[in-house]
Amino acid sequence: MYGLLILLGVVCVGFGAYNITEATLGVGSIAAGCFCGILARIAQAHEQHAALMKQLRGEPEVAS
Repeated sequence: MYGLLILLGVVCVGFGAYNITEATLGVGSIAAGCFCGILARIAQAHEQHAALMKQLRGEPEVAS
């Protein structure tokens, strides 16, 4: 489900970037940076959750 929401977000960012004007370029750049930061945090949380679930199941850790 979160994959669909991420895809929708990427489509919205693409549409926004296509329609950006020179007057709103600074705000658009900040918004795109925030969006990238949010996606990075989602990826980090996913990896952390997967590692925690492995630990709780008692599976051996694999060094990455």
